[in-house]
Amino acid sequence: MAKSFASKREGYVALQARVKDGLLHVQGKGQEVNRNYGVAVDIALPVNLKEWMSTVYRGYKSLYPDSSESYFFLQAVLNDDYIHFQVSSGSPFNRDYGATFDVPVGMCKPLETFINSN
Repeated sequence: MAKSFASKREGYVALQARVKDGLLHVQGKGQEVNRNYGVAVDIALPVNLKEWMSTVYRGYKSLYPDSSESYFFLQAVLNDDYIHFQVSSGSPFNRDYGATFDVPVGMCKPLETFINSN
């Protein structure tokens, strides 16, 4: 579990992501949900956020062993109504530390299960 980039709140789960085929492809390592390494999901995002994420430095290797793709770090916490994501970057989007965005609960069940079990 990690601490929020913006406050002292804890309970964030470490994830990694990249923009893939117009979607945000998110991977998490831990309790197996839909991959042997943990979880992988695709999330639709607004165009401007997706474009910004395409510029974020990707310094992490894919959790899928046969992939050469690289990913950036992000973290998420599950609230009652949404999954709250934070992305740290040297280039601010909508926060000094980078970006934050929410995905409504029910839109990404495998990731909700993963966050609850890690």
